[in-house]
Amino acid sequence: MSSHRPLRLTLAHINDTHSQFDPTTLALTLPQLGQVYAPCGGYPRLSSALNQARAQARRTGRQLLALHAGDCFQGSLYFSHYKGRLNAILNNQLDLDAMVLGNHEFDLGNPLLSTFVQRLQFPVLAANMDLSQERPDKTNPMRGLANLLDYDPQQARGRYLVKQLDGEPVALFGLTLDNMHELACADSDTLFHSSLEVARATIDAIEHAGINKILILSHLGYDRDLQLAEQLDGVAAIIGGHTHVLQGDFHNLGLGGRDHYAVVINNTAVVQAGSNALFLGQLQLDLDADGILRRVDGGNALLVGQALSSDPEGHQPLAPAQKERALNYLGQQANVTLVDNDATLQTLLQQHYKPALLEFEQRIIARAPQPLRHLRIPDDQGGSQVAPMLARAMRWQARQLGHQVDFGLHNAGGTRASISPGPISAGWIAGTLAPFAIGVVKYRVRGDALSATLESAINNALNNGVVGTGTGSYPYVWGLKFHYDAEAEMGQRIVRLQCRHQGHWVDVEPRRQYIGVSTGYTAAGKEGYYPLAHLPEPPQELQLTIAEAVINHWRHLGQLEPIN
Repeated sequence: MSSHRPLRLTLAHINDTHSQFDPTTLALTLPQLGQVYAPCGGYPRLSSALNQARAQARRTGRQLLALHAGDCFQGSLYFSHYKGRLNAILNNQLDLDAMVLGNHEFDLGNPLLSTFVQRLQFPVLAANMDLSQERPDKTNPMRGLANLLDYDPQQARGRYLVKQLDGEPVALFGLTLDNMHELACADSDTLFHSSLEVARATIDAIEHAGINKILILSHLGYDRDLQLAEQLDGVAAIIGGHTHVLQGDFHNLGLGGRDHYAVVINNTAVVQAGSNALFLGQLQLDLDADGILRRVDGGNALLVGQALSSDPEGHQPLAPAQKERALNYLGQQANVTLVDNDATLQTLLQQHYKPALLEFEQRIIARAPQPLRHLRIPDDQGGSQVAPMLARAMRWQARQLGHQVDFGLHNAGGTRASISPGPISAGWIAGTLAPFAIGVVKYRVRGDALSATLESAINNALNNGVVGTGTGSYPYVWGLKFHYDAEAEMGQRIVRLQCRHQGHWVDVEPRRQYIGVSTGYTAAGKEGYYPLAHLPEPPQELQLTIAEAVINHWRHLGQLEPIN
């Protein structure tokens, strides 16, 4: 006879919050009211919603775990300015039970991530991340951190967390991307094993320890989670992130959605809760004594405040009668939680962290006399006018620091906006135009490897003979010019590659060394820039981000003119 007991469990889950600590104004389409603008999400509102979920669980005799499925880094000026320190503070305030590492947690390298993990007051999960080969000379290693449950090479499986809930042990482990080195800036001495193989070995160990209630916190992406559910036995739920999938039907708000909430495959519930701290998922699981799902319920809810307006800036509040009708409608929707901001978190942000950002946001550093458009892949009107300006800024900044640099190289996805005529603030550059707080690096590359890099990046962006990772890899340059022949044989598509030298365009020589600057992400060979991953010398950090380089250069220019 089993010594285990049934368990009524609620999993409150978020994912891909991307430093969206302030609310986001969303346009909601409501019956008989049309478009209404509402403040949604943000960490103070998320904190209140979690507290409500905990109170509801206590009232109904359920056990609750609060979980983050990864990618809390990047995405806002808060991250650009505070480099993860505020992420640790606010996630601690949410009183989470666990978080899995996402790919963006590695964007500034392992040392900063190590500091972040050490600041957290809850466990961080990554069962397939192997730190056993971490270099012993690192000043801030990740290996051996007390709250990091990673891969155990001696046991050939992942470490896992055990929570005692109502006298019943529940095991939880995390899985992060197998192909992390293709997407993120994890250090080269950090290994990532097959998520499927590690999951199977870890589940075997958990069951051998006599635990039959198992959860996986995943940052693999929705489709991969669905596959895992088919491939694994004995898992009650996979709580996922990475692909920003909003499960559920949100057409009642004009927001769409994908699938129903909690897709159950092979007796495993798979969930994901959108992105950007806008939604809170609550997965209700009733497990029998053998750990088998007997009931699955719950849903994602949009977290909505009451300051409704008829314009996105909030300058025109709804008339009282319209506001009452809108709030009544929203309050009756199962996929909406009307909730006020947590006063403690709101005060913390407004008094201690927001003032520095407001000053930064309002600091005008340049002006644009005319619009400058950005697009990833050139069309019949030409390529991006903005991305080459970022490549130019990196080269200018490196030269200002005393480095000899031949060219700047920047991927299209690292530029996130076109430029409208008028003043340009430092905050807009760091928070909107170049929001990924990734460092600028200098590197030496042979002419033939440079040509191969440009071709590989374009092939990847166009899916021309390869399975690409997206249009964001398209390269924009400063100090170089070239032609890409899409019809030529692979390896021969870059022709007339030239480098600017002493005011003249000179053919790039295959065996000659050239010095370039890029973001650390590009220089690490991600998303098509594969040849840069195999340079004989590692890139040199310049100790500044791309946004800082752009701000400094554009302040120097004063006025932005189109590049010919």
